[in-house]
Amino acid sequence: MAKSTTCACGGSYDNNAVCINCGKKRPRSTSYRVWHSFLCVIAILFLLGCMSTSISVRHYLHSDTLIDSLEEARFSDANIPFTGQTAAEFLYDEFVDDEKITVDDMAKAIDSLELPEFAAAKLDQYFDLLRGDSDTAVKINVEELIDLLEAAEPAIYDSCMLIIEDHDKETIRLNAEGPFNTINSLSDFFYGSKAMRALSRFQYSIGAIILQIVLLALVLWRWCVVMRNSGKPASKGVHHFGMSILVPSIASLLCCLIGAAFSLFAKDDVIGIHDALAAIRAPFWTSSILGILAGVALLFAAAIIVRAGKPRKQPAEPVIESVPTPAAMPAPETAKATTHCRYCKRTIAENASFCIYCGKPQNAPEPSVEEAVSENVSVADTPIAETTVAETPVIPTETPVEPAPIGAPEDPSEPTV
Repeated sequence: MAKSTTCACGGSYDNNAVCINCGKKRPRSTSYRVWHSFLCVIAILFLLGCMSTSISVRHYLHSDTLIDSLEEARFSDANIPFTGQTAAEFLYDEFVDDEKITVDDMAKAIDSLELPEFAAAKLDQYFDLLRGDSDTAVKINVEELIDLLEAAEPAIYDSCMLIIEDHDKETIRLNAEGPFNTINSLSDFFYGSKAMRALSRFQYSIGAIILQIVLLALVLWRWCVVMRNSGKPASKGVHHFGMSILVPSIASLLCCLIGAAFSLFAKDDVIGIHDALAAIRAPFWTSSILGILAGVALLFAAAIIVRAGKPRKQPAEPVIESVPTPAAMPAPETAKATTHCRYCKRTIAENASFCIYCGKPQNAPEPSVEEAVSENVSVADTPIAETTVAETPVIPTETPVEPAPIGAPEDPSEPTV
């Protein structure tokens, strides 16, 4: 997918791929995200393999279970890959033509070589080297195998009637010398010098496991940055990282379960092999379960990050039903304020602009005395509607006359004698 030329906000990008409006960087292409995600997956698988190996070898170094189980194992019962046969059956079909010899005879001949004890001794030397108890590189020589074969010649003859001749020994030398020389050269390279021995011992130490965890954290950080640069949320990187740990851990746990189930239903005559395989699987149970727990924790963390980044919905406001309120009682009418007209002096409303009787405006300035007198006169001259009033008869009343005092004259105007 080609790079976008405009930002989501509608602004354009400058020469530094930064939006001139919102200041965000331009997202990287899809191929960038896919390629870097692939590199992160490869790094995670490599670090998980190193961590699983470190945990397993540390378990073997502090436990003798693997060495003890190898010493008790029978290589004749070991299954040859892609053949469906044990080692005894395979060698019987390839090298034995005598009908008198059975598969059990071939198994006894193989077990007489004491190959498990030889492998356990070499593994013990290797563990001593990793623990720091020895500085000698472990090597396997062809002559050591020839010595084992010569020591087992009587038992091989008694069980299978086989005679080991010199040309058989020479054939073994020619076939085994090349692989053994390669193994010995690698052992000299990794454990021949003091610096390489220190590095090999550090690989299986606690410090190495802590370093691997730190590197895994850096890969997680890098994956989140890749997602952010591509316009994706960082939670995508956390989710993919968790899945990259969870899937191989589940696969490892399934392999352990299949191996354990196979050992339960194996034949009873198989001795030692399944004990050795169980000892090999033992530390992988722990590493697989830890990987599953870590993957599940990262998936939960990614889900929490996604949920925290979402905008929270505002709670809906409760709907309050309106309750009808009783109608307000009409306010009692108050007596209207009144005043007197400026001109005719009759009673009118206080806020009236004109007198309802004389028609004069009430907002005009106060009239002078002459105007008021003239107005009064004109108002007095105007006829007023006569009102008929029912006349009531006047009944004269007699007022009692008080008698004059004795000796007083009846009329004060008259002179007294």
